[in-house]
Amino acid sequence: MILQHLQSIREAEALVSLIRADLADSWRNVGTMLRDIRNQKSLTQAQAAALIGKSAAIVVRWEKGSIVSADEILEYIKKLDQI
Repeated sequence: MILQHLQSIREAEALVSLIRADLADSWRNVGTMLRDIRNQKSLTQAQAAALIGKSAAIVVRWEKGSIVSADEILEYIKKLDQI
């Protein structure tokens, strides 16, 4: 019985690991897209951050693919689209 539970836990841990890797890859792709959008608008990271009342360090993290709130990213994109 315990061996079955341990096997289930191992399988779940493997799945979680795969999901985390996939999620990290997705956020890196989003970061690249954010940088491209910002560059198309000819904005520095500091200028883009000022649009949303955040520090340039936040924009740097987002563009590097740090996992953040999707809602924050959507608000950021809306602000960039207004330029």
